[in-house]
Amino acid sequence: MLSGIYDIHVHAYPSLVPRKYSLVELVKLASEHHFAGILYYDHSYNTQPAVQIVNELGYSTKVYGSVMLNKACGGLSEEVVDTALKLGTKVISFPTYDAKSHFERMGHDFKRFPKSDASKAFYLLDENGSLLPEVERIIEMVAERGAVLASGHLSPEEDLAIARLAKREGVRAFIVNSVTTEGIRFSLEEQKALAAEGAYLEHTYMALTPYVNEQTPVGEIVEVIKEVGPERCLISTDSGQASTPDMVTGLYDFIDILQKNGVSESEIEIMVKRNPKYILEG
Repeated sequence: MLSGIYDIHVHAYPSLVPRKYSLVELVKLASEHHFAGILYYDHSYNTQPAVQIVNELGYSTKVYGSVMLNKACGGLSEEVVDTALKLGTKVISFPTYDAKSHFERMGHDFKRFPKSDASKAFYLLDENGSLLPEVERIIEMVAERGAVLASGHLSPEEDLAIARLAKREGVRAFIVNSVTTEGIRFSLEEQKALAAEGAYLEHTYMALTPYVNEQTPVGEIVEVIKEVGPERCLISTDSGQASTPDMVTGLYDFIDILQKNGVSESEIEIMVKRNPKYILEG
C-alpha cells in the first residue's frame, strides 16, 4: 500500500522559517520511499520555479508547485494568479498567515509563521456575506486553466462560499487545508457542509504532534472520515518543520495511527493515493 502514495502538504527550505531539509533533500527522500508525488507549499513565495528545476533532476517522485496568496506573494491579485498559472503552478491557495481568521484563531505565532500585520489581514467576504469580486475572478481563472484551489487559513464561512462558487465554475478540486488542525479545526457540521459542496477535507499529521499547542484527538479525525467518507478526505503531513518528524516517518506514522483507530486499508488508499492522484494528475 505504501508504494505510490502522495503527500499533498509539505514544506522545505528556502523558507523564512526554519525547515528540516531542502526541497532537493525532500524529493530524494520521497523517491527512496517510492512516493508518487508531493505538493510543495511555502507561505512567502510561489514554489513552481523551484519545483520545475527539481523535477528536471530525474527523481522518481514528482513535485507539484503552489502559491499562497499572502501579501509577500502579491495578495489577492489577478496578475499574480495569472502569472502563476502561466508558469504551470498546480495549486492556488488563499492566504494563510495573512488571513483574518488566522489572527483570530492563532494570534501572532511568529515561531511557525513569518511576521505579518493583523490590521491588514484578508477577509474574503463583503458586508453581505458575498465573495469579493477579486476572489470570484481568481476562482474563475483557476477553473479556466484546470488548476486547483486551496483554502489556506480562512474561516468556515469563507471556505463555504468558495466551495459553492468553485463547484458552479467547475474548478477541478478545492482543498480545505488542515481542517482538523489547531487554529483551523472546523466543527464536524462545518466539514460536512463543505464536503457536500464537493470540497476535499485535508487532515494532517501535524494535528497530532507536540509541534502544535493543542493536539487534536485522533478520534476526531476518524469521526470525520467515517461521517463524510474517505472520498472527500485527504491525509497529509504538513511536515518540514525543523522539530517535527520527516515526511516519510510522519505519513507512515499517521497511516498506522489511523488504521489502529478503525480506518481500513482501502479507506487509507483512497485518501493517500486515489484522491491526491486525481487532484494533482487529473
